[in-house]
Amino acid sequence: MVNYSGGADPYGAALGLVAQPYPMQTANNNNLGATSGVVIGALVRPVKPLITNLLLWLATAGGTSTGVSEMGLYTEGGTLLAATADMTAALTNAANNATVLSTALSTAQAVSTSSNYYVALLCQLTTAPTIVGNDVGAGFTTPTINGHKPSWTLTGQTALPASVNIAATTTPVADFWFGAT
Repeated sequence: MVNYSGGADPYGAALGLVAQPYPMQTANNNNLGATSGVVIGALVRPVKPLITNLLLWLATAGGTSTGVSEMGLYTEGGTLLAATADMTAALTNAANNATVLSTALSTAQAVSTSSNYYVALLCQLTTAPTIVGNDVGAGFTTPTINGHKPSWTLTGQTALPASVNIAATTTPVADFWFGAT
């Protein structure tokens, strides 16, 4: 999670980002599968008080839909604030490979620049799309620091849950690049 004391992430600000988990240029893996039925969350801290769109960096498109694929904005405590519309068409279109997909939230969210949030993705596709992110290495997961879990996964989902017990989620071996504007 990018958080510069006294000001916004200059790289993210230049791109018009409100939040990102880490600078895009540090991503080291373009083959992180978004498995069907798994919600993936990434911790962000907004630098502006309004989030209207959620973003993901798509490496390669996925396969046929088995349900709604969407993104959501959660509080750090695990409450779903808003979700996007179904993103299946964008996630299965090869013309979107190697691009950042931006999808509007159902309702713009006023957020606190002194609080953390999670940007989450649920894919329901026969073949997982691949997302760009950071692979922390075999046998490692990103550790929880000062009570903050940088990323998480929740299996067996057919919709974004209204609330998530973040402490009970699994910590993945990779951190996906999601963002907000």
